[in-house]
Amino acid sequence: MMKARALSIAFVVCLCVCVPACASDLVGTWIGPNPNPYLHPGQHRVGYPNINAFTERFVFAREEGILTGIHVTLTGKEPVSNLKAEGQTISFSQGSNLYHGEIHGNELQLFVRTREASKAEPYTCRRATAEDLKIIEEGPSYEFAKVPLPPLHDLPSNGVARTPPMGVGNLVETNDAEVRKVADDMVSSGLRDAGYVYLQIDEGWQGHRDAQGNIHPNAGFRDMKALIDYVHAKGLKFGIYSSPGPAACWGYAGSYGHEDQDARTYADWGVDYLKYDWCSAGKLYQAQAEMQATYQKMGEALQASGRPVVYSLCQYGLFDVTSWGYKVGANLWRTTGDIGDRWESMSRNGFDGNGKLDNKDTGGWNDPDDLQIGIGGMTTEEYRTQMTLWSIMAAPLIIEMNNNDIAKWTPAIKEILLNKEVIAVNQDPLGKQGHRAFKHGLTEYWSKPTSDGTTAIGLFNRGNAESKVNVRWADLQLKNVRSVRDLWRKTDLGNLAQGYVGTIPAHGVVFLKVMAEQ
Repeated sequence: MMKARALSIAFVVCLCVCVPACASDLVGTWIGPNPNPYLHPGQHRVGYPNINAFTERFVFAREEGILTGIHVTLTGKEPVSNLKAEGQTISFSQGSNLYHGEIHGNELQLFVRTREASKAEPYTCRRATAEDLKIIEEGPSYEFAKVPLPPLHDLPSNGVARTPPMGVGNLVETNDAEVRKVADDMVSSGLRDAGYVYLQIDEGWQGHRDAQGNIHPNAGFRDMKALIDYVHAKGLKFGIYSSPGPAACWGYAGSYGHEDQDARTYADWGVDYLKYDWCSAGKLYQAQAEMQATYQKMGEALQASGRPVVYSLCQYGLFDVTSWGYKVGANLWRTTGDIGDRWESMSRNGFDGNGKLDNKDTGGWNDPDDLQIGIGGMTTEEYRTQMTLWSIMAAPLIIEMNNNDIAKWTPAIKEILLNKEVIAVNQDPLGKQGHRAFKHGLTEYWSKPTSDGTTAIGLFNRGNAESKVNVRWADLQLKNVRSVRDLWRKTDLGNLAQGYVGTIPAHGVVFLKVMAEQ
């Protein structure tokens, strides 16, 4: 579920200017506040700066009347360029990126205009306190030196996730108590019994590595094994998060150079699922063969750990991952960038980001990112559309839990997520991914064969107004139709020998299961 992640905003490069009197207000260290709407819009952040995560910062200094500045990032120090400070107003640039703003006491209120952006975005820093500086000093730093990668070769299937994984995920910067509550809610809400069994925590569980390089959880997870035992006792499975880079997206430790150690640690704790997020690995590797080898390295480590672990690649669909994800021992791979709780984002990831139909067998799934259902940014019809589309695509059904609360779900949200007939289409053991059969204007017609000989048909209205449909079965390569069932209305419609006629709400869907001659 994404989250807008951008660990590094490439601010800056080079500077030397004379300092007006008021520029002395700028001297010092400036860090992003909690939360920072530019870096992480809508995201839940805790304790920033955090002793377990790297802290990006600006440091401005004055020597002999000359003001200088650097941007301290994960990968080093970058000097800023074209800095101008007049009164409380400042500006600087980096390449085609332009920055301007004002100093207001202990806040540095900036706007950033990038080449890609249509407008400047806010970025507000605050002056670091003495306590902040102590945390920064004691926090992690990371080495970005390439290590050898293994030769490419195909890994065997790990034998898990024979149907698309179901569960909740993306619990960001959470803690033991919150995870236990989510586990309890998954049981009491009926999610577990409907098949949603994975509970995956995201970045923010990591603490420091010890002298031997073993990763330890931070103070929010004082006994990871005990927590996982609790989750297992609820009839659920536990998922964890890491990155093939030295650091994950928000500056917590990744698994770079520690793949075997981390895989053994996860196995000892009882982990059942690993989400492996590309993040800072992109600072080291830029080619498909390198990405594939990097993911293969962890795939080998997981298989050598002796514990079956669902392996999830989070690399945003780069380098045609649908053609090689299964080769590195993975069970699911992202086909898109991060999704958001908005119709435009969900529509783009689902309708337009559908992965190739070339997964070799069950156990490997295209992943257009998490279900946004329940967060509140879309309508009931739009959430129903996402559930239908993800089910017909045989996509993983992982519910985004960042900014989501199971206990606050309305009956309509529960009805969408717990519809057994819709879930059955997604979990069909045949494992076939549905596809767009054809489209007419803003109406799309999707089809998915199932193991009982029926065909699941999704009729989607991508338009902003109600739409009438009149589809003939012949257009969907169906003949001699014997029965039709509406899966959302839970109603048998009879044989409807010629086709289906009806209306679809704006951004809505009709989901049918059709028994016809094969």
